[in-house]
Amino acid sequence: MSDQTIFFSYSRDDSEFVLTLAKNLRKAGANIWLDQLDIKPGTRWDKSIETALEESKTLLVILSKSSVASTNVMDEVSYALEEKKTVVPVLLEDCDIPFRLRRLQFADFTSDQNKGLKTLAEALHLDGSVANKLTDSSLENIELSKKEVEEGKRIKQEVEAKKSEVIETVKKSSEPVAKAVTEPISTPSKPKSKLPIIIGGAIVVIAIVGFLMKDAIFPDKDTQAWEMAMEKDTKTEYDFYIRTNPNGKFLLAAKDSITSKEEQAITKADNKAWAEAGTQNTVEAYNKYLEDFSRGIHIVEANSRIQKLEANALEVAKDENAWDAAKTDGSVNVLASYITNSNVLGNFKDEAIAKINEVGNEGWLYYGKKKGDKMDNEVFDLDYRPDEDVEKDMIPQAGDILIVKKGFRTYNRVGATQAEGATGRAVKVGKKVLLIDTEERGNAIFAKVKHD
Repeated sequence: MSDQTIFFSYSRDDSEFVLTLAKNLRKAGANIWLDQLDIKPGTRWDKSIETALEESKTLLVILSKSSVASTNVMDEVSYALEEKKTVVPVLLEDCDIPFRLRRLQFADFTSDQNKGLKTLAEALHLDGSVANKLTDSSLENIELSKKEVEEGKRIKQEVEAKKSEVIETVKKSSEPVAKAVTEPISTPSKPKSKLPIIIGGAIVVIAIVGFLMKDAIFPDKDTQAWEMAMEKDTKTEYDFYIRTNPNGKFLLAAKDSITSKEEQAITKADNKAWAEAGTQNTVEAYNKYLEDFSRGIHIVEANSRIQKLEANALEVAKDENAWDAAKTDGSVNVLASYITNSNVLGNFKDEAIAKINEVGNEGWLYYGKKKGDKMDNEVFDLDYRPDEDVEKDMIPQAGDILIVKKGFRTYNRVGATQAEGATGRAVKVGKKVLLIDTEERGNAIFAKVKHD
């Protein structure tokens, strides 16, 4: 048997699908092992299956409601996982996928067969020619397998019918049998009674049925202990089963259940710790999560958030330093420069504007002329407007930060056509000022500003 042999693990209820898939894989050139196809007559089924499972490197498990409830299927999956074999799940119908299989790549046949075949070829790492043959398979094999399955069902029905006939004969013959025991044969000329044959056949049937149903009628202690563990479905119960049944038939399933419970507990604790870290949203909280769950589910996101918080902390410190420097200087030009500085967060812009209004000199002066929606021959360049991209020749409005292009004296008021009442102060070229009001006279605009 090749190292690349693919072992099929499935429930008998899914035989039709499994037989079709196995034949398609084999026809495409894949090396598969299926009990229905590969166990020779006269050989022991249990030994053949055990040998095939040991020698195969890949286990293909067909997932359905029936198979996930099958102890044999789950034992085979547990064995394959513990032996580090490749396990490839095939989802035949929506069902409760075992915990240990949820993170594995699986082929989904629930909606699109062609897509399922393509995914299966990738998961099994089939070479190109085999994969192409598999995905190009016709539906002939499916029809053939249906016929085979139907034939098997017909034979099974005939066997069951024969059993029913024998059992019914036994029931009907029970009273004559009693009479035969108590009453002598009247004449030697009568043909011999068939009752001994019927009795013998009945005894054989009863013996066979009793043997086949002995586990259901008289379950052994191991089975009872396992059923009790599954009913309570706790790690403690599975551990108790292992300790009290060291040679039990369900050891692999019990170990798998314990592993699943442990992983569920770890996942729950992991998610709880992550939620707590997110609530605090600090570098210290995320580092604590990483310390407690070094291989946790959220380590990538934790590291990303730590980097963002640390980077933000540097930006916050940089912004605070810039604001401290602006406050220390205290001039309108420097305070306005803090507001327009795109290299800092600008968390203190409102404080800066309030400070400018507090310390700045105030006065009116000519701004320039409107030409359409732009300014012409203006004294200022527009440098900043809250929450808006600006161009330096835009029509000004209160709240703008301006850069002085030409030095002029300021005035106390605006007259009919010009500023009036000189203040004796002047704006300086290259400095920044805060625009607090505007007035229009014809096409001319006058500006009231706070300046040094």
